[in-house]
Amino acid sequence: MTAEFTICKPKAQDVEQIGHLINHYAQTTQELLPRNNNHISQHLRDFWVAVSKEQKIIGCASLFLWSEQLSEIKSLAVADEFTGKGIGKVLVEKCLEDARELGQRQVFALTFKPEFFFKLGFKLTDRSQLPHKVWNECIFCPKLSNCGETAVVFEV
Repeated sequence: MTAEFTICKPKAQDVEQIGHLINHYAQTTQELLPRNNNHISQHLRDFWVAVSKEQKIIGCASLFLWSEQLSEIKSLAVADEFTGKGIGKVLVEKCLEDARELGQRQVFALTFKPEFFFKLGFKLTDRSQLPHKVWNECIFCPKLSNCGETAVVFEV
């Protein structure tokens, strides 16, 4: 816990707030894929959330397992008014901690902000090095034909 936020696993009643946060960025910047409440509910155990003193969800991230060795950090979002306070960093660190505990060898992210991940020890990787199944969500992305995401990887 810090003075401004706590990192914890979400509860079922947090689904709507998580969805609102993710979909805000999906709509305004198109840097995240939109997620409906059903999807978030099904993957709720993958998430970590940052909770403000006022008990509002102000950040989220999920760790999605692709295989026994490879995971992806998805849906990393921090409320606009809380950016720059280290929340994203702590959320990623929690995901990496989970990956270690699960025996994962690599964690990757597809991002429009690779510099953020580089500061946390991620390295640039060629997208072609990732399994083909990783791209199954790309068909839902409005930037499919002109994707500007960078693939980064962390060796756990």
